[in-house]
Amino acid sequence: MSKSALVKLLVALLLGSAALLAQAQRAVPVESPSTLPLLPRGLVLGTTLYGSASLAALNDKTLERFENAAANGLSGFTLYLDWPDLEAAPGQLDVEALVSQLDPLAERGLAVFVNITIGNIGHYSVPADLSNGVGGLAVGVNLNDSDVVARFLALLDQVVPLLAERGSFLLGLGNEIDERLDDAPESELAAYAELVAAAREHMQTLRPDLPVAVTLTSSAVREQTMTWQVMREVADHVAINYAPIDAEWRVLAPELIADDFDKVLDAFGNGVLVIQELTCPSAESMGASPWWQSQCLAVLLERLRAHRQTRFVSLFSLEDLDGATCQAVQAVFEPLLTDAPADFSERFREYLCTLGILDSDGKPKPGWGIALDWVAKFRASQTRLQMLGRHDEGSNRRLLLRPPPSGRQERFLPLTATTGEQRRYQVHVPADLPPPGGWPVVLIFHGGGGRGDSFREESRWDEVAESQNFVAVFAEGTRPDPESPPAFSANPQTWNDGTGRSAIGAVDRGEDDLAYVHAVLEDLAGWMPIASDRIYATGFSNGAGMTLHLARNMPERLSAVAAVAGKDIQMPLPDVDELPSILYMTGTEDPLNPIDGGDVFLFWNFLGNFPPIETLFERWRTGLDCPIMPTSIEASLADTEARRYFPCHANTTAEFWLLEGHGHHWPGGRNLLAPSFWIGPDASELDATRTIWSFFVQSRRVGVR
Repeated sequence: MSKSALVKLLVALLLGSAALLAQAQRAVPVESPSTLPLLPRGLVLGTTLYGSASLAALNDKTLERFENAAANGLSGFTLYLDWPDLEAAPGQLDVEALVSQLDPLAERGLAVFVNITIGNIGHYSVPADLSNGVGGLAVGVNLNDSDVVARFLALLDQVVPLLAERGSFLLGLGNEIDERLDDAPESELAAYAELVAAAREHMQTLRPDLPVAVTLTSSAVREQTMTWQVMREVADHVAINYAPIDAEWRVLAPELIADDFDKVLDAFGNGVLVIQELTCPSAESMGASPWWQSQCLAVLLERLRAHRQTRFVSLFSLEDLDGATCQAVQAVFEPLLTDAPADFSERFREYLCTLGILDSDGKPKPGWGIALDWVAKFRASQTRLQMLGRHDEGSNRRLLLRPPPSGRQERFLPLTATTGEQRRYQVHVPADLPPPGGWPVVLIFHGGGGRGDSFREESRWDEVAESQNFVAVFAEGTRPDPESPPAFSANPQTWNDGTGRSAIGAVDRGEDDLAYVHAVLEDLAGWMPIASDRIYATGFSNGAGMTLHLARNMPERLSAVAAVAGKDIQMPLPDVDELPSILYMTGTEDPLNPIDGGDVFLFWNFLGNFPPIETLFERWRTGLDCPIMPTSIEASLADTEARRYFPCHANTTAEFWLLEGHGHHWPGGRNLLAPSFWIGPDASELDATRTIWSFFVQSRRVGVR
């Protein structure tokens, strides 16, 4: 039995009913969610305050510090709320208190992770009439009791509408609940899972763009405990708290932190990563110091930046507690430390009081500078992306309610060609409403001498876009005479694919086609909602070369690319961590893209000398750090060899499709290109368009930077 099958069986046994198992299975769709629709693009770095449920009572000094943090780019916040804080008496919700806590965050434009901690570390937080008054449940009452579930769903009915309108992007239903559930009877874990599953199902009808999460400790993730396995099944996301601290409550040496943290990151694989608390204390009794805290943050933030799916990180905490508050917090935890050694209790007390990256007087520690430097560097890396379709997330949500007209449309751009031509592109907008996170986008590049509209007819990308609900963008190259219509031989449209081939007009003219693509994405995002983590590119021949050129020069923007019968003779690949997944497809009888390489001519014009196709693909395979040995793909066609290399770096994929006897044609196209006696036979029955889209669907990137 596979591990995934075993997990599902255990969940089934724990939840104890077919209906709840169906809920658990629905919680992990075939295409697992890789974005948080209401979260701004990129990696959001924020902070929190210890005891943040009292946000409404912030004093002026703390509010000023918080304002300064937001102004310096710490653009997220974690807010904790106990169920009894919201519902002190049955059915009587203190909505005004919640609004007063959320509004200061919304006013600063912060992305907020709200966690209603029905389970918090070693105890439950439920209304008084459902508990025995000491933090546990009353005898005979379980979290899956019908009255408990109904009360909580009624709470969601009133609370959830307030969240999304005030910057909330994720709803948590528990904080470090593995601390209790990993040692609890299985029936207790099942009861908690049932409540989470019921809440998630309710959210699907109430606010499907606001996912449900449960926060666990990093230990549960690293050790793959049963609580981790079950919560992955019943919640949309599992968030974590991470602190590099050992069992004796002492900090790890800085050189050990990266390896320890990587073990946690590895457990998430290609899944979304949300960190509710990233904790680097400065307590000297723990072996830490303000310097250690800064080194800890530097290591962890760099590891998170390298993890492609990181979406939200909250530093814990903004400021140290003052003496009186620290003493009060310590008193809350004292009952849990009755059997702890005296020196352990002292370390824990100092830990609680030195979590901030500001001290209790608001003076920055070195860690404050590390955080702000990281934000500044991250913003600098985003500067280039300002041309790539970024836009106000609020306007994106408004556009979701009023999508643009469907069908084929033509858009004109400012002058971005050496010829002085006003450039354009065509776009097919599907009739269906966009998904909550916006439409995926496929950028499509015609071959040399081609046109966007003719390649649309050839490849039928518009038909697939309509049926699969994504936006197809048909780009247009440049031609020598922009005043005359494009013509294959007399006035050919081409792409500057970066190969340096002077025989290609756009290359010879030095066209800045990268800037053109930037302008297309900027224009596109200004009038329709697009999914920034699902932008793909594909092309044929010279357009395939342009696709690979994009993959080299804007890899941080693309989730995947697919090149058909194209060249890539640049050496070497860029030394970056963000190369997209790649599919390469070509035929064995293609005279313009010879499988063994060599000199290439068209109409007696020398187009260049090219390496063997395997050399080209091998360069990308090694650049993506893919395995040496591939797995075969069942192509259902005898004349097709297909190989998949996975997992590559950062869970990317490389695929190679070789079509026996096929020439320089778009496989499965309408054969509207040049005659076969020029470019070889149109022999393959493969549908390249649908094959490529299937590859793209598996290659979503999140937190694209």
